[in-house]
Amino acid sequence: MDEVFGGLDADPELRNRVGHTRVDLPDDPTPEQVDAWVELAELVRDPDFRRRMRDMVEHNSRGRAGQEPGAFAWFAKKVVWLAGQARENGVSPGSPEAAEVVTRLLGDMDAAGRAAVRERIETGLYAEADRYRRLMAVINGREPKPSHAEDFAWLLDALRAHPGA
Repeated sequence: MDEVFGGLDADPELRNRVGHTRVDLPDDPTPEQVDAWVELAELVRDPDFRRRMRDMVEHNSRGRAGQEPGAFAWFAKKVVWLAGQARENGVSPGSPEAAEVVTRLLGDMDAAGRAAVRERIETGLYAEADRYRRLMAVINGREPKPSHAEDFAWLLDALRAHPGA
């Protein structure tokens, strides 16, 4: 975690969600927990994975001045609600309806700001953070939270199709 978060001003809620989750393999683990433990060990030993996670945290840290803790979680909830609904309704990311969703999410943000959001989403999807969180939940005997990677991928496609929406 020091390698991923060290020296960065990441949203404290992000650090708590990713960096402070204990991993406690039970004394009598299920086969699924053992598999998750082995996969997690391989994942965190991978220097490329740690670099991708660091990149994700660096993107989170940029431009945080004045942002409230939890801003990333609030935005993620909006993405899941708006982009997820559009995706489930079969709205194509290249359609005019998708441009409206992008505008609802980002308001009057300029092209540079939209490009930064696009880059943050790309970095987050590439980092495999979703896989990391799922493995942690399985090991700790909790039901993994639903993955919203498809919603973010849809938004990413919509941002690429409508960079100045």
